[in-house]
Formats: sequence, C-alpha cells, structure tokens
Amino acid sequence: RVVMAYPWVKIYNPFASGGKGREETHAPASHVAGLLSALSPHESPSQSTILGILGFERSLSRAEVFDLIVARVLVGSSVYGQGFILRNGNNASSNGGKNQISRRRMVNYLAKSLESGLRPYTSKPHTPQLRLDVKTTISAFLENEYLQGRIGTAGGTKPYAVKCDSDNNPTPVVQANQLIVDVQVSLLAPADLIIVRLDAQQEKITTLAG
Repeated sequence: RVVMAYPWVKIYNPFASGGKGREETHAPASHVAGLLSALSPHESPSQSTILGILGFERSLSRAEVFDLIVARVLVGSSVYGQGFILRNGNNASSNGGKNQISRRRMVNYLAKSLESGLRPYTSKPHTPQLRLDVKTTISAFLENEYLQGRIGTAGGTKPYAVKCDSDNNPTPVVQANQLIVDVQVSLLAPADLIIVRLDAQQEKITTLAG
C-alpha cells in the first residue's frame, strides 16, 4: 500500500515571509493523497491532474520517467494541454497482482462496504433464511458495483460469485457462532499503455500513449 512519488512540487505559500507570500518546494505526498481522495476507488490516478501546484522542482527526461515507472514510483509531469499530471498509477509493491493503486483501493472499498452492509445481520439466528438474506444483500451490492462500472471482466462476463449455504457453513461453523460467505470478484485492470501498431502501406511503426 506504500506509494512513492517524484519530483517534489512547487507551490505558492501566501502566509510565508510575514504574509508577503513566496514560492516553496514541498514533498508531493499531500497532493497525491488529495488527488486519490477525489477519485472513485476503481479509477487509476494515472493521467489525473494534480491541482494546487505551480509545477515541479525539475523536468524529467523520457528515459528518467521510464526508469522511475519501472521502479514503481508515481511520476509527476507537465504535459501540454493536460497541465500537471501523474504519469502512472503504481504503488511500491513488487507483487504484480497488487501493484496497482486502484486495485488495492478497490479491495479495501469492497471489504469495508461488505463489513458495513452486513452489520444488521450480525447475531441473528443462524438459519437458511439468514444465509439467503446475506447472500442476496451481497449479490445486490456487487450487481450495483457492476452496473456502475467499478467491477467487471475484460470479456464482459459476470464479475462476481457469492456462496453462502450449508456447504461452507457445516455444523462446527454454526456451533462456533459463525457464518461464512465466500465471495469472488473480478477487478478491472487500467489500460496504462495504449499500443498502436500502425501499418500504412507496408510501412509499419509502433507507438505508445501513456
């Protein structure tokens, strides 16, 4: 879940120098956090505008940007027509399945939402009806997430499955005052790179957008 960002950002502090104000250079952490707080959890911060800054402490070459992205650092950049943006959406994890900020945020969002939504069913008598109610509530929540475009699959198939019955709630589980629900959800992957393979009358070229 750790996020690293570079370069530092330039801001105007109106309260510095006895109220006269001055330009200062600050770590980008608070600006990245503010940007993330304004995004839906399934959205990647890549290509998002960083607000409230005057620019960056230094400009980066294309090679430097590439090296930082490979090192799993969020890279700030000035792009004509877009202003000041982040060029990627990775956290510092070396685990390929967990190194997208949007993926980690979405997992946290789903977990907290399920925790809150199932609270009314806590301590109710463990019956087949309770299991059905819990399954229905989770399925309805996930269906809404699917319709809102926050979960899904690249092929458009149903992105979730919910199991809550006697199979995963045998007698020992019930006697331990527990109710187990197994939920599988497919998360959407951001297309951080758009690769165009252009063939113009036998003259071929590959270009990247990202």
